Amino acid sequence: MSKKTAVACFVAVVALVGCVLFAFGNFGDLLDKIGATHTDSSQVIIADSTAEIADAIRESIGLHDYASLDNEQILTHFGFDSDIIADSTVYTSTKQNDADEIAVFKLADMDKSDEVMVAISDRLSLKLKTFDVLNSYEYDKVENAIFLNKGEYIILVTTAKTDSAWAAIESFYQQETTVKK
Repeated sequence: MSKKTAVACFVAVVALVGCVLFAFGNFGDLLDKIGATHTDSSQVIIADSTAEIADAIRESIGLHDYASLDNEQILTHFGFDSDIIADSTVYTSTKQNDADEIAVFKLADMDKSDEVMVAISDRLSLKLKTFDVLNSYEYDKVENAIFLNKGEYIILVTTAKTDSAWAAIESFYQQETTVKK
């Protein structure tokens, strides 16, 4: 390997490590700002589907003008691989410059939850930057978003009606039971 190639490889590796550290650093900062959970760690979410949870949240916050994203749009919108998610439902507001969004994901592989959380965190960071310039009311919705990783479910809700959204989410909580062998 030539000296020029070695230097280029070194720079690429340093840049990649820097990007990873930056992403995880922003991820931690963002989690500190948003989604303070109301949960007891011994509770789990039980639902027939992500749509059941998303619909309950949508009804509780009164999101009427919304678009439902299909699987391909969801993967593009959030930027993670399809094999990580077993089921997903995402609703976004159809109103221009409105931050309202509901995203419910059921993980196919619980070991990959960090990848999904980072992708959602990146999406939230972009929304924060966008609405910081466009609309402070919508910015507040994103900054105070519910961002929950509960067992096999990851839930994101950006709305001004966080109390109503929490009530809908908590209606799916059940006490975790251990299976005896």
